[in-house]
Amino acid sequence: MIEQLTLNMPQASSHRFAHFVPEGNFELLHVLQHLHQGIVDKGVYLWGEKGLGKTHLLQSCCHHAIEQGLTAIYLTPAASHACLQVMSHVDLVAIDDLDDLLGSMAWEKALYQLYNQLAPHQFMVVSGRRALSDMAFLLPDLRSRIQSLVAYPLKPLSDQAKRQALVAEAERRGLQLSGSVLDYLFVRHDRSLSYQMHVLNRLDKASLVAQRRLTVPFIKSVLAD
Repeated sequence: MIEQLTLNMPQASSHRFAHFVPEGNFELLHVLQHLHQGIVDKGVYLWGEKGLGKTHLLQSCCHHAIEQGLTAIYLTPAASHACLQVMSHVDLVAIDDLDDLLGSMAWEKALYQLYNQLAPHQFMVVSGRRALSDMAFLLPDLRSRIQSLVAYPLKPLSDQAKRQALVAEAERRGLQLSGSVLDYLFVRHDRSLSYQMHVLNRLDKASLVAQRRLTVPFIKSVLAD
């Protein structure tokens, strides 16, 4: 059997359930962690604006399934709709950015066929930026199928929770973020967690090259480049 099928999801990715801060999203996290226990029928649709953790959760679902000995694939709009035709054996199909797939008849037909092929032990986890009621489908039958998924709006994290998540990720990389550094990052830059994680990636690489601790002056010099 195929152990893992992925697109743009490195096995070393830190996107795991254990690294997701569930503040306000405890029920959704519980459901995703227990999908293959039949907690829902067919799967889940989760939605919300950019930066709330949709990609993190979809990739976490895939890693979690693979760790249980199941097969999983994570797909983005960069994939070809034709790949859905060979998913009949895959236990979990995670599809990111549904908004960008709708309006393509080829994609909508492929998604419709995939849904209809799902066996009782197979599931879909789909993400989008908007509620399904606000999205335009070419195929009414696809709308009805996707609407049968259990829908969860992702709730944004408080700044305190974002800081905790950033500190935890930094510690996993062997880095320390002081209170003054956190204040600088959150006051002077976009406070979305996805952006802060992007900044942390840059700082991690720069710190390794320069053999420097993450201080405010050093961070200023790195982000000014």
